[in-house]
Amino acid sequence: MPIINHNLNSKNSPFTMQASALNEQQILVIASMKIKFAEQERSDFYRVTKTLIQKTIMIENPIQYTCCENINDPTDFTWNETWPSKSALDQHFSSDHVQEWLRWVQPRLIEPIKAIFVETTKTTAL
Repeated sequence: MPIINHNLNSKNSPFTMQASALNEQQILVIASMKIKFAEQERSDFYRVTKTLIQKTIMIENPIQYTCCENINDPTDFTWNETWPSKSALDQHFSSDHVQEWLRWVQPRLIEPIKAIFVETTKTTAL
């Protein structure tokens, strides 16, 4: 069951997984981020994130794409994504709407975004 831990803010290659065997396998992404913003920025965060989600669904058609706020920690957000392939995920990471969202979010991150990538076709039989 290949699980790839990946720091989305790594200097080497921010959105590239190293396992080439994953190119045509369905990929589950669970990412967490802690973000701190002034209270007046919260509505801006919701707006830019809603725009990201809408564009992603409309343009890229992921199987699943959600962002959830932790009810016990208003700085903690979790992304749940399912992509049909690694190539679809790579295209998403390099898209203008993701890069625009990152430009807004990165200065407000408390710590680097953390994500795991799971090849779901290998794990569904467990």
